[in-house]
Amino acid sequence: MSAADDALCNPVGLVMDFEGWSAVPYRDIAGHWTIGYGHLMADDEPRTEITREEGRALLRADLAAATHAVRKLVTVHISACQEAALVSFTFNEGIEAFTESTLLRMLNKGNLRGAAKQFPRWNKYRDPETHKLVVSKGLTKRRAKEREIFVNGSA
Repeated sequence: MSAADDALCNPVGLVMDFEGWSAVPYRDIAGHWTIGYGHLMADDEPRTEITREEGRALLRADLAAATHAVRKLVTVHISACQEAALVSFTFNEGIEAFTESTLLRMLNKGNLRGAAKQFPRWNKYRDPETHKLVVSKGLTKRRAKEREIFVNGSA
């Protein structure tokens, strides 16, 4: 595995690449207050500027929760790259969504091919004004890359 492939199997680098950086709070495409490297802000979090160091700390905490969930919920052996793809997915979609997903059910039945086919289905967000599901180009690209990492260990 090359250094580039190894980096793709690291959920921190993967999520940082997907999310980008913002020192100031902004509303994401679904209308949620977000800051740093994709950290969803709680209602009681101050809407103030943060440093990159603070952003990395928030990301580490968010990824720790996603990693714990993946390790607890996945009952079959997976590679480090498969775990990284699932942690990125869980970070982005949420632990509850991963818990209830067909992706997880198929994976735990040992159906890796079926699980991999589930990634592209998660390319939509709920529009905050119309409440309709909308296909996102960004989520479509993200799910394709997560799927590729899950299947091949690289993208």
